[in-house]
Amino acid sequence: MYIYKNFLLAGGLSKADQTPRNKLDAVAPISGPQETLTLKNVQHIEEKELDEYEIVALIYLLYDNCDDAVRDLKIYLETLKNPGILYKWAETQDPHWKEKFVEALAIIKNFKALKQLGYSKEYLQTMYLPLQARVSCAVNHKRKVLYLIAEHLNSGQSSHLMGLMKKSLARANITIPDYYRDYLELSFLQWEYSRMDFGDIRNMLKKMGFEVFADELESVISLSKQVRSQRNLHSNSLENVVLRPDMRRQPSTAKDNTNNFSIGSFETAQFSEITADEMSREWNSYPIDRDKPGVALIINQEAFYTETNPAYTDLLHDQSDNIMLENRQGTEKDSDRLKSVFNRMGYKVIVKPNLAHYDMIKQIEETIDAIVEESSLIICILSHGETGVVYGANSCRVSVEKITHIMCARNENLVGRPKVLILQSCQGRQCQKLKKPVAVDGNRTDGPANGPVTADLLTFWATIRGHAAIRNVNRGSWFIQALCDEIEKGNNRYHFLEICTRVVHQVTSMKWEDSSGINVMTPLVELTLRKPFYLPPFRSD
Repeated sequence: MYIYKNFLLAGGLSKADQTPRNKLDAVAPISGPQETLTLKNVQHIEEKELDEYEIVALIYLLYDNCDDAVRDLKIYLETLKNPGILYKWAETQDPHWKEKFVEALAIIKNFKALKQLGYSKEYLQTMYLPLQARVSCAVNHKRKVLYLIAEHLNSGQSSHLMGLMKKSLARANITIPDYYRDYLELSFLQWEYSRMDFGDIRNMLKKMGFEVFADELESVISLSKQVRSQRNLHSNSLENVVLRPDMRRQPSTAKDNTNNFSIGSFETAQFSEITADEMSREWNSYPIDRDKPGVALIINQEAFYTETNPAYTDLLHDQSDNIMLENRQGTEKDSDRLKSVFNRMGYKVIVKPNLAHYDMIKQIEETIDAIVEESSLIICILSHGETGVVYGANSCRVSVEKITHIMCARNENLVGRPKVLILQSCQGRQCQKLKKPVAVDGNRTDGPANGPVTADLLTFWATIRGHAAIRNVNRGSWFIQALCDEIEKGNNRYHFLEICTRVVHQVTSMKWEDSSGINVMTPLVELTLRKPFYLPPFRSD
């Protein structure tokens, strides 16, 4: 854990009496765990916080071995709730059981139990993306996908699908136990236990009109086949290629979500162990031409002034409190490092400092219009901001949604190609305080839910909504420096969403202290990527 004592909380805004050495563009208020998860916690949660349906769902999501899951579910359901079944599971697992348990609780949306452990809902949604079908950390990906499908279907649709599955199993002389009838995920488990083809379930979903679910299941199946094809090349076995490659995963199966179907990254099922680097060569990822990997536009807003043209008055930053947008000292550290990192990967890098809001839009449009054969687009904006907007050097607002619309809709050459928007900017004026828990209930808008519905786009914010982002005048911002760190560690080894997750992990482990308390920060990822996006390797020249 890192403690910084000389940061100034300004939320991107400054008054005359504030010191110029340490500044903030925005800070993120998401609280992580305040206590360590123990077996005693698991016992309490199982006894006090979970109902029968949740325990069944957790067994389905947590167990690596399908045979063990079938055995323990039979005991649990036939003996009227065998106590301590999750406790026994945790007791026999490897050191990463805690990560899997937390993620599984987030997937089943039991945020009340997680709050008791010190996890805020917003933190969990940022770290684990529990409702995104193509992303899995410790939980088996195929099971997550299938669980999310089960959660989306109503009782009639579930019964219909179970009926189709039951007929297929009957043709193979396999019966589904009666006590499975209330749990679609257990029918999925029986399917897996019986070594049936999940491609048949995909076809059933298509016939029922659930094309999106069928496509997501197909993605997982396809990736699983690619992993199987490597079995003879690798001796060790691993179930999942994970968001955080420093963690070893156990075999499971995942599922899909439907209400708010977000597309993220692929994970695998229970087949062969392959490193993330080796796996990246086999995945159905975005094709990146190493000779023309893409364009990286860096808009670096350092010096600010107040626009005098009355036509833009309504776009000006609110200066009713005589608070002006301060100059962003230290931002050149971020700009220079981004330029270096993307140059080394062969990107065509364009750096534009201190653009008025209309020049920002013009520059983005011109950059996008010039793209013909480049494989990807990266836009980095270093500026002040508030929720959903960034500021031009003339203190006028630019909607982030407008920027993403231009990125996705302006040039047909970019259709189907990955586009990344990186925002080192405020989303509010207040720092996240470690001592203040974030409410799980209430009217707070979840981060990724409000993103623009556009494909092949990843937006990476320095901070969650409503907060400011920390920038050090000597070293640059926490967010951009962490991003460059992680790209340099594994730009071509991990796909970009994995890199983002590692950045979130690094930034959320940092703290700084002032008279108001301990301040922390959590970046936010929003994405509609349809495949893994791997940056090109660094060039040797």
